[in-house]
Amino acid sequence: MTRPEKQPASCNGCNLFSASSVVAGYVSGCAGIVVGHPLDSIKVLLQTQSNEPPRSRVDARPTPPLQRARASMTGPAFARASMSTSSASSLALEANASQIERPTTTIGKRTLRSLYAGIPGPLLTSGILQSLNFAVYDSSRRFLYQIQEASDGNYSRTQRRVDDYLHYDSLRNVALSGAAAGAFTSVFTSPMIITKTKQQLQNWSFKRAALDTYRRNGFRGYYMGFGLHFTCDCFGRAVYMLTYESMKRQLARRKGDENISLLDRIASAAAAGMICWASIFPFDLVRSKLYMKSFKSDVPPSTLDGILLAREMVVQRGWTSLYRGVGVTVARAGPVAAVILPVYDTVLANVS
Repeated sequence: MTRPEKQPASCNGCNLFSASSVVAGYVSGCAGIVVGHPLDSIKVLLQTQSNEPPRSRVDARPTPPLQRARASMTGPAFARASMSTSSASSLALEANASQIERPTTTIGKRTLRSLYAGIPGPLLTSGILQSLNFAVYDSSRRFLYQIQEASDGNYSRTQRRVDDYLHYDSLRNVALSGAAAGAFTSVFTSPMIITKTKQQLQNWSFKRAALDTYRRNGFRGYYMGFGLHFTCDCFGRAVYMLTYESMKRQLARRKGDENISLLDRIASAAAAGMICWASIFPFDLVRSKLYMKSFKSDVPPSTLDGILLAREMVVQRGWTSLYRGVGVTVARAGPVAAVILPVYDTVLANVS
């Protein structure tokens, strides 16, 4: 029995690029930033704040020995001692104030508006970056699906649709496509993440944060510790998309229908976001701390510096130190992913 030949018109994936994925990526990226940015600010503040309790004004009060000395003085001697102690207290207060001002990492002092610090840059660029990300992801899945079909010799489905690859490609293809998209966009997202982190910690404007990085470290300052950032984007994106597609397909098999409901997509996306961030959180935490250290240095730290920093944290405070703030991060990832991925799927289906 001869196998039916594929017809060029029905050959899924012949066109490796689709403008629909660009439009869907742009819309979903903007929606995700609006929902997730405040929680992202809280995550960065938790990751970078010191373990030591903040110094208070009580520290500037005279010590008991000074008080006893003052109590034993009278007349001019008491006046001179009072002036001297007063001056020392003022200087101590000024020193404490200067230390508290940089950077502001106390969550309790932040308003909702300040938690949106750093959003102009991501909001302006996130749509574009997500467009690129999903375009590379979608094109990679189409390309790998062509290879899969050719190698499998699967000609059993006589009628093919343009979106067959969305349902029948292997999960390995999904993971590889996600990794490829993350690797591609990491070159563009690194400057944005560094600038955004500085805005969140210093409560600066986008322009001030971007220019400060350039003045201190030049162009290479936008790629400090790039190995950590690349790992977060590449590996994280692979886990993200793999988990999402895997859960969708399991739900589709249970219901016997490949077109699952919006609620199923939201649940799958939320789980994918939480699993993704739980897997890359140590890399993200070290990245944030590395960025914070660079704010006071004219030499941008390298990926090796990040590895040494992580080792120092583990030696001093144990492995749990690499998961500080993980609860907020995972909680943030759920609703953000629950917006981005279903919005992407919905817009992609409607535009297509």
